[in-house]
Amino acid sequence: MKTISFCGFKGGTGKTTLAVNCCRYLHYYEEQKVTLLHSDPHQVLSTMAVSQHCAFRIEMVKFGEVDAEQINDYAENDFLIIDCPSSFSADYLLVLPLIDIIIVPFMYTTLDYYKLLGFGQVITKLGIDPGKVTLLPNLYSERLNKESQVEKLLQESPLLGQLPILPGIPRNKPMANLQLGNLIPTELNNIRPAFINIMHKSHFLYGNM
Repeated sequence: MKTISFCGFKGGTGKTTLAVNCCRYLHYYEEQKVTLLHSDPHQVLSTMAVSQHCAFRIEMVKFGEVDAEQINDYAENDFLIIDCPSSFSADYLLVLPLIDIIIVPFMYTTLDYYKLLGFGQVITKLGIDPGKVTLLPNLYSERLNKESQVEKLLQESPLLGQLPILPGIPRNKPMANLQLGNLIPTELNNIRPAFINIMHKSHFLYGNM
């Protein structure tokens, strides 16, 4: 089983939507057995899973209680996806070392850049292999990127410049509405480049676990 987390220290970057769409992609198009763990106290995803008859498993967990033993409880899955909270806490220090692949969604804004720096510093202090960490531009547009200096800052950062950046998820596409069913063709076309890269990374790092 491979464990993938969507995390970061800034809200509004689409972690939950991307985590759900990753599950949809893995279940419907890669035919993988997948479970999604989330820490939303309002249990929005768990409620949606019932109302929309979700085909994959969704469970709410207390993020601080996720440990190696609990992760091992899902060993019958091909993939375990974890939707991490946005705010930093000591819980991150316990959970991140247990993750196989860490996906950090962001947007090309100055605030996102400094939040990424903070996340990168935590990764470094924990001694986590940077090869496990990948940045994912969400709500991406060429126009906004060209107007921003953030891409240059990322490239020039000794800490962040070594991290790979996945193909961006396009802006103004039908990806913002949280759905649990099969992906429509437009959704699939938008996320396929990024998620194929995630699959390749998981196979490269861990093979067929």
